[in-house]
Amino acid sequence: MYNPCVIPEGEVLKIAEAIQQGGGKWCDVKLSLWFHPLTCRHIQAILLPRLNIEDKLIWHGTSDGVFTVKSAYHLAVNLDRQKGRWRAQVSWMDIASWIRLWDVNIPPKMKVFVWQIFHKIIPTTEALIEKKVAVLPRCPVCWATLKTLEHLFLDCPVARALWDHSVLAHLGEGLPRHSFPLFLKKLLALVHQPILFMSVVAVFWRIWHSRNWVVFDGKQFGIPALM
Repeated sequence: MYNPCVIPEGEVLKIAEAIQQGGGKWCDVKLSLWFHPLTCRHIQAILLPRLNIEDKLIWHGTSDGVFTVKSAYHLAVNLDRQKGRWRAQVSWMDIASWIRLWDVNIPPKMKVFVWQIFHKIIPTTEALIEKKVAVLPRCPVCWATLKTLEHLFLDCPVARALWDHSVLAHLGEGLPRHSFPLFLKKLLALVHQPILFMSVVAVFWRIWHSRNWVVFDGKQFGIPALM
């Protein structure tokens, strides 16, 4: 049974008192007197420096840890560029379109799917290769060397056949196909009835999940299985 040590009121315990002389290790005996066994294990999991040196502030903007105005400027510029890229991603759709997406009566996972498309974070083969993930540089469905969002959702023969078999096929005529987020943005802008909006999202959702069946479950990706 755990018998806690009662510390006199007003007494302050310092972390240094729980560290062995010379540093580098916790004093298990003192910890067991002061804390519950579970708390002791959490404390003991904290790594201690092997050298007995004083703490100091480190600036992560330089290799030597010393702050400079130049490094702060470069950090500010990089942060601003990152914000600019984020704003560019968000601008694929205007505020009204986002509100429309969140209000439409489809499962939340499908709304997140559309959000991922516009932020270009769908894990396509191309995206995985950019992240240094070891995958074959081919479309997992038709084995073409193209593996982009545009290929997966617009140009892959199976995806194209599915789109041609849908009642929405005529809506995609004349829309730009070099960028799938742009294609989808303009396509959604053409559909004013909620049921058509839902149908557009459902078609591409079906393509994406059928692609995952091939990759992860080894299932066949074909029009009969998709319809």
